[in-house]
Amino acid sequence: MPNNKTINIFISYVEVDDPLKDTLEEHLKPLQRDPNTTLNIWHRENMPLGAEWALARAKYVKQAHIVLLLISSDYIANDDVYEHEITRSVIHHNKGEALVLPLLLRDCLWQTDILKPFESLPTNGKAVVNSDWDSVDTPFQQITVAIRRAIKKFVPNEAGQLVYNPDKKTDSEIINIQTPNNNSDETLEVLYLFLPIIAIVLMLIGVGIYNSFIRVLPPVPDSITDTIGQNLGRKPHTQTIISRLQGEWIHKSSQETAFIAKLKIENNQVSTYSIKDEKEYYWGTQTLVSKANSVEIRYDQWNIFFKLEANPKNPTQEIVAIYQLKNGNDVRFGNDVLVMVKPNNNNPMADNNDSTLGPKQPIPSPKPVNPNKPAPLYIVDENAPTPTPPQPNMVDLTRIQQSPIELFIKKNKLRIPQYPNTSPN
Repeated sequence: MPNNKTINIFISYVEVDDPLKDTLEEHLKPLQRDPNTTLNIWHRENMPLGAEWALARAKYVKQAHIVLLLISSDYIANDDVYEHEITRSVIHHNKGEALVLPLLLRDCLWQTDILKPFESLPTNGKAVVNSDWDSVDTPFQQITVAIRRAIKKFVPNEAGQLVYNPDKKTDSEIINIQTPNNNSDETLEVLYLFLPIIAIVLMLIGVGIYNSFIRVLPPVPDSITDTIGQNLGRKPHTQTIISRLQGEWIHKSSQETAFIAKLKIENNQVSTYSIKDEKEYYWGTQTLVSKANSVEIRYDQWNIFFKLEANPKNPTQEIVAIYQLKNGNDVRFGNDVLVMVKPNNNNPMADNNDSTLGPKQPIPSPKPVNPNKPAPLYIVDENAPTPTPPQPNMVDLTRIQQSPIELFIKKNKLRIPQYPNTSPN
């Protein structure tokens, strides 16, 4: 059994790239579950409460086994980061005390001075923010695989300290070479002669088994397969992630400042809305695509892609819509948190017998309002966890052929990070 080891990773980045740093941490989460490795991830957002950043940063850089440099033009231009994070990390790297891995988030001139000898991840030299990727998850998957390999190459030295050994072969790199014997050619010739006969015999056996046994079996009822799934610790197949999303969702805080303010999900169809000046702006209805722990939605006519995941802070009552917008070579990212206000009958959240979802939350009744004062867009009961929406006027964007990006993003209705042109010259 391999010995447990502790690996410290320091993530060096600037604030404008915080959304991409968060996505990187999500991809690194499976590595933290490795029972043979304790993985500590450090950066400015998770330093100890009350600690001074300058002192905490110096400690992180000194004790890190791996330093991830999140490269962008803003990052390279930051003198404080260059002096205290990049320079010091490279010094430890050159002494063999740490491994520095530059991650190219956005294209810029970065391989100069002390960073000139380094190569960046992803390995093809293409930045993470690039319209050539199908989604931002693709480059981060490549980065995570490279980091996992690097972790496996840390071995203890004579003093018991973990050091990076680039020559160590990982499990995926080991190739078993067998020494041939003198009779190998004769054995292969005999096998080649008998392979067609063996294939025909196996095919006849398979046909016989199918005709005599499998074909006459009655179909297995859903109730039995559901029971088997529960006994194995799995949810029944009828309770998929899509079934748990059935119903109406609205933005957790301010609908007027949210890009994705409202979702209506019925069966495998989702209708998306933005809200402005007490009007709902309908994007159209699309088909949900189910993934392992999320669902994906594409509005190709608007060049909008987003996925829905459970909010880690409140997974039974909230979802996060993580969206990516493309306008030519301009790529933007953002997210909105939504809460359930009206589950459908097909949603297990409507059934209190599903203990994994927590107790069913009642939908509150609206408070009386002053008839001389216009009613707000959403009337919120302060003692209830979720608001109840009325039915505002609706504008169908598919009919007027106006993109939600044009309506809400380009008119500075929302503030989300904007990344520069990333296409290669």
